Amino acid sequence: MRNSNRTGQRVPRSQLPKLLGVSSTQVSKDVKAGYYSPGADGLFDLAEARKGRANRAASYPRGGNHGGGRPKKGTHPIAVVAEDIPPPIPSDESTITLAEAQRRWQYWKAEAARIDVEQKRGELVPMAVVCRTWSELVTTARGRLLLIPDRCPDPVLREQFRTDILEALAALAADEPPPIKKSK
Repeated sequence: MRNSNRTGQRVPRSQLPKLLGVSSTQVSKDVKAGYYSPGADGLFDLAEARKGRANRAASYPRGGNHGGGRPKKGTHPIAVVAEDIPPPIPSDESTITLAEAQRRWQYWKAEAARIDVEQKRGELVPMAVVCRTWSELVTTARGRLLLIPDRCPDPVLREQFRTDILEALAALAADEPPPIKKSK
């Protein structure tokens, strides 16, 4: 007896190449690209996999001497879709329509592809590099600021400068602006 929650025949990954008429490598590429995916039980819905294969085949322009399948440089379908799909609108509803879910999925898939392309072009810098560089700059600035009081010959002023600088640095570290002191 079939489970009523399942929409179609469920098959293991090892049977997909034979049933879809593709190689196991192609199945791996399709799964990685998100054209179809296994369920919680690890099995694939055969109808979903066939639909995913059809969508993949339809998404690439045919042409050239090789007979089709491969996109021309700069014409990847996701790059085109990214500009055509508006960003998802947050809703207070706990349920959404299938069309809205598909639109959101397409948007975020296109956004991920855009980010991937920008990373490969070198337009994006990894967050760890930015954080490390910023930390080095802040440390250098702090060290230079703390050297300023040592240049003052008057010990009372030197200590006042040091206190003022440390207060300003502590306020900046706490993300609040330092108080502005009026000179006497």
